[in-house]
Amino acid sequence: RETNMRQEQVGVVIPTLNEAGQIKGLVDHLVAEGFAEIIVADGGSVDETCELVEGTSRVKVVRSRKGRGYQLHHGMQHCSAPLILLLHADTRPPLGAVDLIRATLARPQVAAGCFRLAFDTDGFRYSVYSWLSQFETPMTTFGDQAFFARRSTMRKLDGIPRQPLFEDVELRRRFKTLGQFVKVNACVVTSARRFKRVGAVVGQVRNTLLLLAYNLGVSPEFLYRLYDLSSTNEISET
Repeated sequence: RETNMRQEQVGVVIPTLNEAGQIKGLVDHLVAEGFAEIIVADGGSVDETCELVEGTSRVKVVRSRKGRGYQLHHGMQHCSAPLILLLHADTRPPLGAVDLIRATLARPQVAAGCFRLAFDTDGFRYSVYSWLSQFETPMTTFGDQAFFARRSTMRKLDGIPRQPLFEDVELRRRFKTLGQFVKVNACVVTSARRFKRVGAVVGQVRNTLLLLAYNLGVSPEFLYRLYDLSSTNEISET
């Protein structure tokens, strides 16, 4: 299996909403890194997000209902690569990500994985968040760390949870019913913009309270409405 995995293509699904400032540079990076297929699942952008990458080699743009879970699920349906990376539009995978994904999923006991997290901004709080991201726990593992798995594994789980918030939390739970969820010792680099909008501490407290409510059984639709009151131009950051 390991020999075959080294030959398998890796695709990436990116949910977008008004990401004209990010998407072209991200796509260029992914092409240079050797991702075979790039699916941009757009949730209704009113800027030039789609136009900037439509017609680009290896890129397919699909339109979806707004909401990260819905967009990721729809995009996954259009991705034919056997290995799939789920990537936020403001996040870049580490150099050599394709080989890291192949090597991780070559281990039979591994159902899925993700990377550690680093920010594009210096600061003590961001360093703490980054350090905590090395631990694979429900409170330190989220979708901005770029989940990846075999396409067949995602299909076995009926795709990505179709919900507007905490689809990553639910997906991780489901992955762990099929095998190990592994955190690779390499960092994606994500934008700190969502914390800067509301403040790093306020943003983290908000997200933690929402997550606790979700774990207590509050519906993701209700929590998304609360989240949306404190966010602009975002999909479902955690």
